[in-house]
Amino acid sequence: MTERKKKILITQILLLFIGIIIIYLTYYNKERNNLENTNKTEKILNEEKNLDLNQNVENKTSNVFEDVEYKGIDSAGNRFSIESERAEFEIDNPNMIKMTKMIAFFFFKDGTALKIIGDYGTYNNILHDMTFRENIIAEYENNYLYANNLDYFNSKRKLNIFGEITGDSNVGNIMADKLSIDLDKEKLDISMFGEEKIKVKIKD
Repeated sequence: MTERKKKILITQILLLFIGIIIIYLTYYNKERNNLENTNKTEKILNEEKNLDLNQNVENKTSNVFEDVEYKGIDSAGNRFSIESERAEFEIDNPNMIKMTKMIAFFFFKDGTALKIIGDYGTYNNILHDMTFRENIIAEYENNYLYANNLDYFNSKRKLNIFGEITGDSNVGNIMADKLSIDLDKEKLDISMFGEEKIKVKIKD
């Protein structure tokens, strides 16, 4: 096998590995147009159970809740839920929720699920955009991706992962600085911040 063919093979395997990220958000994407009229989000606010009715303090600018869960349907028609140990939103901007100790699940029609956790981040309960920060772990079918940051823009159908990315799967391992995915075009860009090359290790 020539050196050029080896590089092509490694690239193909790499894209297959990264493809697990694309799968969970593009799965049944073709059904999205049929779901637009029925894609009304069901929001379950468990924090209401923990709401302190005595929070009517003068000059109050935000509300804080514990053990919060939201559920809904994303733009591809997949059910999702997002939970946090602590949530806070500004009174003048209640749609943007700051979360601590986040866990998100995306459930697919084939019975599989994607799990994403992060130390903190945000959730927009109108657009369903999510940001995860620090100690990110994405798990799908025994494939794992680790990073410092993960931004899911449901409204724009884009996914950005950046900061010390490492991945581990049955196919191999990868190290990179940034992954940018256009979910509608199914386009993936992998890059490093400096001149350092992307590192890929193929398992035997």
